Amino acid sequence: MASQKQSYGAGEAKGQAEEKAGQMKGSVGDRVQEGRDKTYETGQAAKDKTQGATYQVKDKAAEKAEAAKQRAEGGAADAVKSTLGLGKNDEEKDETGLFDKKAGTGTGT
Repeated sequence: MASQKQSYGAGEAKGQAEEKAGQMKGSVGDRVQEGRDKTYETGQAAKDKTQGATYQVKDKAAEKAEAAKQRAEGGAADAVKSTLGLGKNDEEKDETGLFDKKAGTGTGT
């Protein structure tokens, strides 16, 4: 049978081994958590960068659409003015042929 001294030594060794295992387990757990945090931060940074680029593309597309709309509206207004003889160049004969300032003749009043 084991003596009391041997039992004490075995118990102490077991306690020390459990303590060391606990420390190692904690260290590994800390490293795992650090890895998770780093992965999350990297993913979040990529997400933020992507969202920023998306907003820039949307803003640029909206600006171009607004510019095209304004050009179209301006073109339509110029077409109406030209049709009514209110165009920028009064020297040209209007499309109806009713008045020709250049020739000084026409059927208009």
